Amino acid sequence: MSVHKSIAQVFENNMGNRITPELAAGMVRSLIDILAAGVQPRPEGEQPHEQGSGNGVV
Repeated sequence: MSVHKSIAQVFENNMGNRITPELAAGMVRSLIDILAAGVQPRPEGEQPHEQGSGNGVV
């Protein structure tokens, strides 16, 4: 599952629920877990790959 779909699912699962401190904390933890799982460590000296046209537009 892609990072975008995982993040969307976190918010979809909590739609309609009253936001409490516990729910917000759980959502933040879920987002951190998703983002941490999506980060791939690079070997030292390897340059990041450029994506897109380089003009800053996503």
